[in-house]
Amino acid sequence: MAILLVGELCIWKKRICLVNIYALNDEGDRRTFFAALAVKVASFQVPILMGGDFSAILAASERVGSSFNNNVAADFTKFIDDLNLISLPLIGASYT
Repeated sequence: MAILLVGELCIWKKRICLVNIYALNDEGDRRTFFAALAVKVASFQVPILMGGDFSAILAASERVGSSFNNNVAADFTKFIDDLNLISLPLIGASYT
């Protein structure tokens, strides 16, 4: 599931796309979701700010106490690369 909001930032007079993600846990469904979302977001041709629960990680070091899936990481990396996104590192307090 995703909420997309495309609008103009008044302070800069620039159009942007804000996306809030709650990705599916099933690997196949998530892959389909990422592909469809990438097509939709790219069609706006504006800068993108995206956050939420992607149900995926890029590296094994990001997950403690559960298994790492290379296929999921590869799908997530492709999604990030296809949209030219930048993955900002989480720092500070622990997260889940």
